[in-house]
Amino acid sequence: MLAGDSQFFQVQNTKLEVIRKQLDTDNNKEKLIAMKKLVAMISKGKDCEEMFPYVVKNVVCKQLELKKLVYMYVIHYAEKQQDEALLAINNFQKGLGDKNQFIRALALRVMSSIRVFDIIQIIVLAIKKCAGDVSPYVRKAACLAIPKAYSLNNELKDELQEIVEKLLGDNNTMVLGAAVFAYQELCPNDWNLLHPHYRKLCKFLVDCDEWGQVTIMSTLLRYGRTQFVSPFVETSHQKQQFYSDDEEEDNDPLNANSNTAEFDLDPDHRLLLRSAQPLLKARNSSVVLAVAALYFHLAPPLEASKIVTPLLRLAQLERETQYIVLCNIATMAKERPELFTSHVKEFFIHSTDPFFVKNMKLEVLSLLATDSTVHVILKELRTYMRFPDQKLVAAAIQCVGRLATELPEVTETCVNSLMSMVMSQDEIVVAQSVIVVRNLLQQNPQEYKRIIGQMAILLEQVQVSVARASIIWMIGEYYRLIPEVGADALRLLAKSFGEESDLVKLQTIALGAKLYLHEAESIHLLFQYIVNLARYDQSYDVRDRARFIRTALFDPKSKCPGLQQRALELFTSTKPPAQMNSQFHERSRFQVATLSHAVNHTVSGYESLPDFPHDKPDTSVRNNTADNGTEADIGMGNIQSDLFNTDAAGFYDDEMGDDADDDDGLNGSADFSSGDDEEDSDQEEEEDDEQNFYSNDEDDEEEEEEEGETEEEEEEEEEEEEEEEEEDDEEEAFASPKKGSTSKQNLDSFF
Repeated sequence: MLAGDSQFFQVQNTKLEVIRKQLDTDNNKEKLIAMKKLVAMISKGKDCEEMFPYVVKNVVCKQLELKKLVYMYVIHYAEKQQDEALLAINNFQKGLGDKNQFIRALALRVMSSIRVFDIIQIIVLAIKKCAGDVSPYVRKAACLAIPKAYSLNNELKDELQEIVEKLLGDNNTMVLGAAVFAYQELCPNDWNLLHPHYRKLCKFLVDCDEWGQVTIMSTLLRYGRTQFVSPFVETSHQKQQFYSDDEEEDNDPLNANSNTAEFDLDPDHRLLLRSAQPLLKARNSSVVLAVAALYFHLAPPLEASKIVTPLLRLAQLERETQYIVLCNIATMAKERPELFTSHVKEFFIHSTDPFFVKNMKLEVLSLLATDSTVHVILKELRTYMRFPDQKLVAAAIQCVGRLATELPEVTETCVNSLMSMVMSQDEIVVAQSVIVVRNLLQQNPQEYKRIIGQMAILLEQVQVSVARASIIWMIGEYYRLIPEVGADALRLLAKSFGEESDLVKLQTIALGAKLYLHEAESIHLLFQYIVNLARYDQSYDVRDRARFIRTALFDPKSKCPGLQQRALELFTSTKPPAQMNSQFHERSRFQVATLSHAVNHTVSGYESLPDFPHDKPDTSVRNNTADNGTEADIGMGNIQSDLFNTDAAGFYDDEMGDDADDDDGLNGSADFSSGDDEEDSDQEEEEDDEQNFYSNDEDDEEEEEEEGETEEEEEEEEEEEEEEEEEDDEEEAFASPKKGSTSKQNLDSFF
């Protein structure tokens, strides 16, 4: 919408009845105001579907701006109002022949948005017509209409595929991105269509629009995974050096950490990586992520370090972008932590970060913990454990537990830090600390036998239900290591059984059953007392557990004698150690920089990344390139000028001639003057200039009179030209210039 039309977004309670009357008038100005109101209401989320019959009859209007707004409205509601939209199908077909490229493109968009099977052939014919249009904007619209037609009738795949093949041969960068998108939706694994255009796509990649670049790189990534051998296997090797200087450079300690070593890749493989590398500096974060995914999945490990700095730059942007970037960094750090180990401090938490960003930074820090970085990371995590944010403290405790599991040299330090958090007054912190300690105890119970005794002592002090239940479970699971603790703990729990939560009651019954199987004589009456209390508890879960225990251990007339015989195996079987994995650990199964990776589950339409081929594919398939020219047609058209069409040889001939004169001077043909002669010549030149200046005054006056007459004529001609240009201003602003035309005036203003 034009500048100044923001007033339509500020109008409150616009009545549709008023808009309906404005649309029924013959005044185009009133209709234009009504359409602007409708578009503004739609933009604010209001439903204006009931106005469709009154809008669709205005598709025959001739005013350009009004027609655009009508088409925009019809596109928005075409799928819901199919019958009414079909009434104007003839007008849309006429719009395909309009002299304005935007009207032609909008007409095709409207036709392809009508989801009626009966007009599919008309839509296909319109796509074919627009695919050969002179305007790249219309050809782009044809590309975007192909997936819509394909979803309406899958049997048209072969016919639409021919159009896609034609559009892939286009040299306009605006069309290429949309053509690759149509290829992705129609035949994403038909590499024969892509072979002739692969090198052109690599060459024109940097000139395409931002979203076209994302689409092209996504397609070329899958292409590279199927057409090139893996750069990650051991057979990959550096290029052999032929000169001693290269060997000396390799042995230079200053180049020991260089990541620019080139592997012996296929030339087309190398072409793709080099073409995408400049886009790491793009302003669009999606483009940078697409390049990062390309390098991570397709580049040799030494070259993947090029993506680190751009990703860290994105991690400093707005919080939504930070989260997505950190998700991708976490997956990369899990597989290749060496990429980010030297940038650990970049992932330290800031007080202004939202919790979801803090949580992802903790995830990255836990993945970057190595022998060289663990002490710095652990010190930072222990600082976070003293923060007032409960959720952050709980997440930091989980990270400390993972560090203690993965790095044995810091396990003792981690356990001491966790034990200090058990005495916290915060329920969440205490519960999380006990759970993490319990998981660590499962990993190696013999080494941490003293922890069980310390936890039993804390049983009277800890009041959090989850923490108390975890402590009771540890006492019952490892009672053999400290047999003197189990009976005393059961006695304390029997006193407060009626006041405990259901979770603690269930764990108390389980503890009594384990002790009864080994010390039946000493705790028989105590355990029977607990079971009787549970038998009449308010919770049906506790009552059911009590009945199960009585049947399995106490009832000699049970109908399940096998249950009593296997009671020891049932209650004291060895449990597998808990896996202290992060909640995000499953993200690595998805390709980075995809929606499925961001939401951590498979999204409709997601296809996993193909594996590299075992044998080297035939490289000659890309030699049969499409002969459509070698220069890109950027944007809406190609500006040509004599300034760029001059013969380069003549330019260099002039320089060579100057150089030849200089050479003659060096051979002795030049006349070298003294400094005095130079000063005399300068004075003579100044005197001549003064004489010429005064002598030319009279001539200048005559010339000014003649110029005044010519200027008036030129001003009249310019006014006529400006009036003609204003009529076609909107068309000429975007229309591509004809071949061979010049725009020297534009170039002069540009320079």
